[in-house]
Amino acid sequence: MKTLLRSPFARSLAVLIILHTVGVLGLLSPWKEWIIILTPINLLISAIILWYNSPQRSDGLFVAMLVLWYVLGFLVEVWGVNSGIIFGEYVYGTVLGPKFSATPLIIGVNWLMLLLATSATLANFRFALSVKVLLTALLMVGLDVMIEPVAVALDFWQWKGGDIPLQNYVAWFITAALLAALQFPLGRVRYFALAPYFLIIQALFFILLRLFY
Repeated sequence: MKTLLRSPFARSLAVLIILHTVGVLGLLSPWKEWIIILTPINLLISAIILWYNSPQRSDGLFVAMLVLWYVLGFLVEVWGVNSGIIFGEYVYGTVLGPKFSATPLIIGVNWLMLLLATSATLANFRFALSVKVLLTALLMVGLDVMIEPVAVALDFWQWKGGDIPLQNYVAWFITAALLAALQFPLGRVRYFALAPYFLIIQALFFILLRLFY
């Protein structure tokens, strides 16, 4: 076991599994209120682990693209939550931490993290660039379908009227496709082994929570 965990990949995977396992168990326990406030820390640690495992982590253009993904993802959410014309009418709760203009600062990290993981997972497939962008967006929407009911139940955010609008998923697809397309002029994201495992862990995390929420 010690030999296996000497690999950066294995250590990173172990940390992600532990983080998300503790998250599931904690959110189903009497200590839920203590665990849920750690959500921003979980997101930040996960994003750092993904960046660290990327073979491009020291490349200036790659880092610039990650920053751009964060900024644009955050600004889209600011526009969306304040106007109601992008994703639909919704408001953020207090769970995701400090806000600017009614939008949690950590939400841009969520966009960055999911875009990096999905783009890297698809990087080695021999598809046209446009097809990779569309598949990245579809993967992002698939994750959002799993995230939404749990996020609402945990008060990450709430939708006006209580129903998740179809508009949200359409806007997620368009936004994800536009942001994913930025990697091609700035330098394509390369595959790394942790990316697909991260997506699987995320999917299992929200599927398990959905069984109880």
